[in-house]
Amino acid sequence: YFGTQAGGVGAVHVFDSATLRIRDLRNDGGQGTVVQDGGAIISTGSLRLGINAGAAATCTISAGTANFGQSGYVGKVAIKTGVVTVKESQRGRGPYGICGSPTGEVWWCSLAGSFIARFDRKTGDSVIVEPSTKNQGARRVWSDSKGRIWVAEWLSGNLSMHDPAAKNPKDAWRTWKAPGSDPHVYAVYVDERDKVWFSEWGHNLMYRFDPLSEKFEPFELGRNGTAIRQILGRPGEVWLPESGTEHVTVIRTT
Repeated sequence: YFGTQAGGVGAVHVFDSATLRIRDLRNDGGQGTVVQDGGAIISTGSLRLGINAGAAATCTISAGTANFGQSGYVGKVAIKTGVVTVKESQRGRGPYGICGSPTGEVWWCSLAGSFIARFDRKTGDSVIVEPSTKNQGARRVWSDSKGRIWVAEWLSGNLSMHDPAAKNPKDAWRTWKAPGSDPHVYAVYVDERDKVWFSEWGHNLMYRFDPLSEKFEPFELGRNGTAIRQILGRPGEVWLPESGTEHVTVIRTT
């Protein structure tokens, strides 16, 4: 499932990997990201939810609730009742990427504010966590199987990792500079083997990062200007919606 946006109107499509066909749930044009402004489809197990969340840039599901945010607000949608709860985000405009963790926590990041935050599902408040790099432009976040939060830093060109369980504050953050000159890290995703994937816009590349060896493996893309804004996957596959080319690419890892 992936969303698109054109002229400010979102759409939802279903891509059948067996037939390689796309079925529109709403008519629209212009390939977007897996979850996009204006319209989204969120999938977790057998649960699939289509929403129109206004300025919601990205969504994630945790404990039966869809959580979203973008233009200065963070909120949640109770899937069973459809009730929407919204609060102004700390430090105003900027909420961008969002993810759920295996522990049931929901984390989001602020591109404009350059921080990440943990969302309290009960109160709707958020606890800000300051990254180790100032003004880094945190754009996307994703959790690994241990609940560590991986951060794509657009302005600094870094891939960072925050460990909420670290007892020593000095061990709470680790940072790696993406390869190449003047890199811009946009989307991040962690696969079932805890390998970290990210898109790098400066050189139109995908990378797989191994946290154990701390090595980057590049993957060239078949088209220029792919502009990959979001990454998702399933065991043995990494899915890449190319917002710049109106294609969807899959990298098979097994």
